[in-house]
Amino acid sequence: MRATWAVLLTALLVLSFGPSANAQTTTGGFSGNVVDDAGLVLPGVTVTLLQEETAAVRSTVTNEVGVFNFAAVQPGPYTVRVELPGFSTYELTGAQLATNQQYNVGTVELSIAALEETVQVTAQRIVETISSDRSALITEETIDAITVRGRDVTSMLRILPGVGYQPDPDAIGEIVIGSWLPNVGGTRQGWSTVTIDGIPGNDIGLPEVSSHSMNPDAVGQVNVQLTNFTADTGRNGGAQINLVTKAGTNNFSGSAYTYGRSEQFRADNYFDKQAGIPKPEYRYWTLGANAGGPIVQDKMFIFYSYEQWGVRTPQSLAQITVPSLAERMGDFSQSFDQSGNLIPVVDPMTGMPFPGNVVPGDRINSHGQALLNWYPNPNVSEQSNYNYQFQGQQRAPRINNVTRVDLRPTTNDSIYARFSHWLQPTSSWRGNWEMLERTFTYNDYAISVNYTRVIGDNMVNEFNFGWRHSSEHNPWASSFDINRNRRIDSATNFPGDDGRDNGGDGSNTAGTVPYTLAQWYPNNNLYGIIPAMSFGAPIPNAANVSWDSRFINYGNDDLFNFYNGLSWTTGRHNFKAGIYVEHLTNIEGKGASALAGIYDFNRDPANPFDTGHPYANALIGSFRSYQENTARLGQRASQWIGNVFIQDKWQPTDRLTLDIGMRFSKYTVFEQANPSASFLPSRFDHSNPAQLYMPTMVNGVRMAMNPNDPTDIQPEVVIGALAPGSPADNGMVRHTDSEVPAPFQNLPALLFEPRVGFAYDVFGDGRTAVRANFGVFHNTQQAGALSWRQALNPPLVATPQVWYNTMNNWGSIREGVLAGTGGIVYPTGTVYGVVTDHQAPTLYSFTAGVQTEIGFQTVLDIAYVGTRGRNLPQLWDENTVPRGARFLPANQDQTTGRPLPDNFFRPYPGYASIIMTENAGKSEYNALQTQVNRRFTGGLEFSVSYTLSQSKDYTSADILYGARSRVPKYEDLDAWSWGLSDFDRTHLLTINYTWDLPDSGGGAGWLLDDWVLSGITQFVSGAPATVSFSTTDNQDILGGGDLLRRSSNPDGLGSVGLVVPANIDRSCDVSAGGGTIDRWFNTSCFSRPALGEVGNVRKDDLRLPGFYDTGIRLGKRIAVGDSQFFEVGWEIYNVFNQVQFLRVDLDAQFDEMGNQVDERFGQVISARPPRTMVFSARYSW
Repeated sequence: MRATWAVLLTALLVLSFGPSANAQTTTGGFSGNVVDDAGLVLPGVTVTLLQEETAAVRSTVTNEVGVFNFAAVQPGPYTVRVELPGFSTYELTGAQLATNQQYNVGTVELSIAALEETVQVTAQRIVETISSDRSALITEETIDAITVRGRDVTSMLRILPGVGYQPDPDAIGEIVIGSWLPNVGGTRQGWSTVTIDGIPGNDIGLPEVSSHSMNPDAVGQVNVQLTNFTADTGRNGGAQINLVTKAGTNNFSGSAYTYGRSEQFRADNYFDKQAGIPKPEYRYWTLGANAGGPIVQDKMFIFYSYEQWGVRTPQSLAQITVPSLAERMGDFSQSFDQSGNLIPVVDPMTGMPFPGNVVPGDRINSHGQALLNWYPNPNVSEQSNYNYQFQGQQRAPRINNVTRVDLRPTTNDSIYARFSHWLQPTSSWRGNWEMLERTFTYNDYAISVNYTRVIGDNMVNEFNFGWRHSSEHNPWASSFDINRNRRIDSATNFPGDDGRDNGGDGSNTAGTVPYTLAQWYPNNNLYGIIPAMSFGAPIPNAANVSWDSRFINYGNDDLFNFYNGLSWTTGRHNFKAGIYVEHLTNIEGKGASALAGIYDFNRDPANPFDTGHPYANALIGSFRSYQENTARLGQRASQWIGNVFIQDKWQPTDRLTLDIGMRFSKYTVFEQANPSASFLPSRFDHSNPAQLYMPTMVNGVRMAMNPNDPTDIQPEVVIGALAPGSPADNGMVRHTDSEVPAPFQNLPALLFEPRVGFAYDVFGDGRTAVRANFGVFHNTQQAGALSWRQALNPPLVATPQVWYNTMNNWGSIREGVLAGTGGIVYPTGTVYGVVTDHQAPTLYSFTAGVQTEIGFQTVLDIAYVGTRGRNLPQLWDENTVPRGARFLPANQDQTTGRPLPDNFFRPYPGYASIIMTENAGKSEYNALQTQVNRRFTGGLEFSVSYTLSQSKDYTSADILYGARSRVPKYEDLDAWSWGLSDFDRTHLLTINYTWDLPDSGGGAGWLLDDWVLSGITQFVSGAPATVSFSTTDNQDILGGGDLLRRSSNPDGLGSVGLVVPANIDRSCDVSAGGGTIDRWFNTSCFSRPALGEVGNVRKDDLRLPGFYDTGIRLGKRIAVGDSQFFEVGWEIYNVFNQVQFLRVDLDAQFDEMGNQVDERFGQVISARPPRTMVFSARYSW
């Protein structure tokens, strides 16, 4: 046996050095052993496996120790038949196999029989006696009955132990490209892998999201390997969520259905009702159908599913002030501020108001007037703070097509192929008026092919290939929509950045806005859209214009994977060895924050061309500033993932199973095909730092002075800009630099992932098992976000800016910018870098538990689950100003007596924030996970899962931008950042049930019989939270540093900010007098830190409100023929309409004396969804 292991390991190690490996499979297996009535092993016994729905048959014989094994078996119901001439025949029926399950038939005893005799047994084995990993199954029946408002399969995972709480979305694909994944077993969201028929479904750019969506009526079962799986499984270290699509059978069957809900059957949100806000429109409807059956009886089968969603929700009500018709012609005589005072319009040439507050026609700039005329006309009168009102609608339909074909050409060969398409075109209005109706269209195509070949009695090979293509694109809804936003001199026929026709309906024509000033960098604006514009006071609710930086937004993700696994049985060893390869490509559209240019028309007394009215500034062509990006860049990056594994499931005795395996893993990080750059601190030349324009006084006026040329005097707004000749890329390394590795990181050559575990059948009757295991896992899929941001770093792109000028001078302005003699450039707001020494994110997982049958087809499962994460991704700002730096005399502005802007004394001059990424975080999770599960028997199915857990870390997400992964630069992380995870929930109890209500037995059975009641009830602890503060006197408490906390998010989803922590009195009872809507916690425990004092509130000193929720479904079935029925359903979520608190105001505000003056501090400020009803109807045959 040692020689066998040595040969296999040598061969597999050779394979692993290429771009190889990671097991993704949808199959399971059956195993057992056969003895006679004296307990002696019986070799040569024929064992037949029959698929009860398709009549597919596989046969094998027991080996020399009486063991049989069927590997690579598709999920479904099976009959196992064991027979040997001269002995009784054993037949096990109704053995339901799940994905990745090893079904233990157990020890089959055959008695000597003179006559043909068959012992028939109905499958009842529900304790996992030969598997050491922790897994759970959501069956087709549970999927059909479970109550989730949005019909999202990932939301159904909440019924399982160890699955963190996540709010039930309103629809599949709630965040347009997919659905957030839950935290499972204390791991980060992106560490879990969702597969559908073996194809990974995690989004490539944002792995925390499952973007390979599938309607639940197309899903046959969901197998979830919660923690610590064997070596033949596991793309990442988190849970493996395996969805298997339905397949056709020998019987034609199918269903047609519809679901609907609207605001008429939805209660008022508590806080909206208190504020007098009317109930918004809320329209969701679903229409679907599916069918399956044989193409060729016993040989070829087909299944098809179609589902369509209609979703319509209102956008926020916009109330803005657009230029009046008179103002567009120069007449500002009726332009008043909110106090009713006339806003004087000053002639910049005289410094006096225009006569009658009217701009003469010869002073109007045609380009500025064209921009004002572009706005819609006012539609509201007699309002002091707005003259235009608009509320658009967002329409978000979804269409899902799924087709699967299964073929069994011989008894030794089985093949299936699945094709699916998810389409989600979400349309909404951009801006606060009918500016542009855009459609964000998300497509996801997938093909999965599986081929299983039985090679002999004890050997099976399984091959799986998968391909996914996802795309996002947001063209306009029609040519009219875009043309009214395009310059009149724009091209009439143009491809987008992605090479496709972006004209919506294909009728590309010229734009309609007569603004024709030439852009500095026109290649950034292929569509010829007009510039963005900002206006402000004294105009109330001014109508500002902005564009998406990636307009027109597009992106493509491509993934292909293949898996090949060979299984064979030798003695009491069931071996499995295999290889998995995955290649991912992430393409993100070109981005530029000022792709069409940005005008700032706000009033500024220092602007010599200012009129005092922002709309009047635009009318005469006067602007405070104008800026454009020098380039528009995007991402095209790819990554390889590979694994080779060998796994042995060894049963040294009938009651003991040992799982022993090793996985060898190799991966790359995303590497750009486009130009990219990354900040490397060691390459920063401190002897040649960037020089910034300094503040100076000129004739009593504060101005900006070039430190290299004191005669170069600029307006005050230029203070802090880069002086001419300053290096724009100090510390930046390019992708072409031969001295740094290609993806800016040195990657590990080969990773070793040992997996060991055991399962012990305590009494030998299959009713109680003790299981334990240990494994090492690596998170091999890296988010594409980091490489994307490296494609936007300087010197690849800059943003020159011109101050205080007019459109009348545009020719000379443009000429100067392009010649490099005009335009001011400021330090880049945020640049990105990565630590060169890449450490593989690692998870050490260990579990121990007992599973026992307690009668009534009910199993009790109790387990301790622990994980330790190391080398977790996190980021910090390398250019953070040290604490106290603003207080130093050298950093004071002599012209104001206040500190200079931070950019003057940052560690790396010439940049603002420098976000560095490093795999150096850690986490710790300990949990008691308990589940009581009863399979559907006697009309009743239920499960009760309870998790008592604690999760700690530095930071809780892999998202490598924003604040969710931020840690401080200067502080000890164990002292400052270590604490409860954002997603930590001490208690999580979920009750799920389906009950076929008893029939009445009377004459009114048609009315009273065939009712089904199902539901989910959850009790969840609140998430940890911190308290921040601000001051009324704007006192700088610390003078720099990065002692900030991440703001609290009650459900751990989406973005968070960075906040300054307050002080807490540790002797104070934070909970005293709290727990109410007006006072959730004792606000008197918190105070203002003294000057120079660091707030001592930890990130987990508070808990946000916990909650409980009950959702039920009542269904009535009406038979309409043989095997046909009609069913109506009524679902109610938050049945009792209990106000479930969500957010709490955690931001204190202190005055100069230290008094807390924010009356809302400590109050509950939002609630979870109110009672919502869903109605459904279904016809099945």
